[in-house]
Amino acid sequence: MPRLFNNDHNVSGTDYPVPKENDTPIEEKLPDEEAYSFDEFNMSPRKEESEESARSALKQRFLKPVAALMIVTAVVFASFGRDPLANDAPVKEPTVTAETAGSPGSTSDGGTDPDETTDTADSKSDDTTAPADDTAGPEDTTAAPDEDEDDVFPILDNLDPDFAGDYAWSGAGSEEYIRFSRDGEATASYLQKGGAWDTYDPDGKIVTDATAVYDKGSNTLTLSGFNAAMLDVNLMGNGFTIDLVGENHIGTISIWGAMYGGSVKFIGSGSLTVDNGLFLNCEDSGSCVMVAKGVTLDISGETGAIGVLDSTLSEPAIFLSKSLKLEGGTIAAVGDATEANDGKMMYTYSVVDAEGNPSTHVLIHPAS
Repeated sequence: MPRLFNNDHNVSGTDYPVPKENDTPIEEKLPDEEAYSFDEFNMSPRKEESEESARSALKQRFLKPVAALMIVTAVVFASFGRDPLANDAPVKEPTVTAETAGSPGSTSDGGTDPDETTDTADSKSDDTTAPADDTAGPEDTTAAPDEDEDDVFPILDNLDPDFAGDYAWSGAGSEEYIRFSRDGEATASYLQKGGAWDTYDPDGKIVTDATAVYDKGSNTLTLSGFNAAMLDVNLMGNGFTIDLVGENHIGTISIWGAMYGGSVKFIGSGSLTVDNGLFLNCEDSGSCVMVAKGVTLDISGETGAIGVLDSTLSEPAIFLSKSLKLEGGTIAAVGDATEANDGKMMYTYSVVDAEGNPSTHVLIHPAS
């Protein structure tokens, strides 16, 4: 409510002297002989007067105070949001707060004010501020597992193939490829071939094969009943994936990282048999082998079934889903770490037997 006075100015009269004219006594004027007045108690005229004059005097004496009282009452009620002269209708406020707002268009007596309904709708259409979500927690930055809760693999850099040729050994172009050969074939066939290999291996042809399909978008090679003597992969990045469908058979697998990335992740519900070893030649890169839930790998090799060579990962770079069972040894580092030209330490990992030697036969399969 507005203040009726200001305490700062409600001070002694010494600061604000009374004007001189106010010090002069006011001469009391007596009524003329012909003037009329009313008896204070019985309202009867002291002199004979007309009925019209009596009513006029009555208004002057009583109706003005009543009107003043009504005005003061209206002001008091208006300060509480009520208008006693308008059937107690609520006074519209320019802003309706959350504490006082009811249903749109409702009034204090349960009726509906069409104008207020329109005002409420308009205010809602103009309000674009979303309500605060008190239940929202801080943003979650934890990386999700690659496949499910049983497949927790490391977060790696350089997931895509080196299509741009940033790590090429020459200026001939990019050096990524996926190639294979079958028994009796002297020349490898390419599923993916970087520009440099048109110079290095001009006779190598890009082919399509229904049992070995590479998807560039997902960097995934799907093997479905695939049989080959050799599978060779170069600079396909740490996101390279082999999806196994049905039974597959390969003589030997070699994957190269060349200071960039040459990991492999096996997924799917199929199986793969390898006769002469699975080898990651990381070449001073943080590359590793990952085997996801549902996969079966049966790998043999005269010098070792699985070898991860010169990886800059300081933990054993062979990761298995928790739902898988490893037979034929345990994962461990082999030999001493060596220092690369860039100062990084490189490690070799394998599945080793009880004597610490690389196992010549390893079986990885679902535990149940």
